[in-house]
Amino acid sequence: MTMNRFLFEYLATFAFAYVIIATGGNVYASSGIFAILLILGAKITGTLLNPAMTLAMLSMGKVASSDVLPFIGVQIAGALTAAELVKRLRIGV
Repeated sequence: MTMNRFLFEYLATFAFAYVIIATGGNVYASSGIFAILLILGAKITGTLLNPAMTLAMLSMGKVASSDVLPFIGVQIAGALTAAELVKRLRIGV
């Protein structure tokens, strides 16, 4: 079950970052994907999506300290993967 949480967080961060980057920060697209991810991930991870939110939830006791580094790692990896995909799609590689 733990790996599923990290996998969801990776995929959610990837999807969120991809939509933001690919649409140039379109408010409607970003808000839409954010709402969908919140609904899907509420029971899985709480849909943290970024390291700042992860640290905030840690300070409130909502995230175990042992989960912080893995969450931050998959969040960074998801965002970097999204950025690379957008870059490759735009240059046609």
